[in-house]
Amino acid sequence: NSIDLLMGIDDHSTAISHSKRLTDNGMHLNDRGYAAAALVFRERFLGNRATAPVLKLDTAAASVSGEGLKVLESKWAADKKSVTVTYQQETLSPLPVRVTLGSGSLKTTAKEGEAPTVSSREVAGKVVYELHSTDQYNELRSLITRKNEQYFHRWRPQNITYLFGFRKHEQGNNAADIARFDPFIRDLESRIHETQTPKATTVTLELAP
Repeated sequence: NSIDLLMGIDDHSTAISHSKRLTDNGMHLNDRGYAAAALVFRERFLGNRATAPVLKLDTAAASVSGEGLKVLESKWAADKKSVTVTYQQETLSPLPVRVTLGSGSLKTTAKEGEAPTVSSREVAGKVVYELHSTDQYNELRSLITRKNEQYFHRWRPQNITYLFGFRKHEQGNNAADIARFDPFIRDLESRIHETQTPKATTVTLELAP
């Protein structure tokens, strides 16, 4: 369930007790709630999986593979105590990238300013490692919000009435200004199209002693 995934819940029986994490007041969605709703819509309408991408480390074989992402490059240290991985997600997502290990554990102390950051949490008695990097996702959200605002001003009910409709004799001379929104909207749509393609991400993962 994509909502459970976003809240970090693997046991659906506990989802109800944590549902408030998705709303401000039990009714109106907060940022996390909208992100969960977006995952559901994306899965139902576009067929894109709403599960977290997975980065799989096999220390014994010194190999790296991915699920829901493409591993572009990986380089293990000679002592196999760390690996530098460059990967690209299939689609942008607010979900963190999960890291699985054949054996051992990861250091989760990230350097200041490092992205993505590494965290761990316990799920059903097992430690789950996650890579958090939402800069591009948040940038895309910001661009979409700005484009929607510009489009709202271009097309709003008042425009139909006062600029093009039965009351255009009052303010109809301002109708020519509406087209001036178009270049801004087209520019933002172009930037949205470019930003929605996930960028390659490079991270160095260190194994705990």
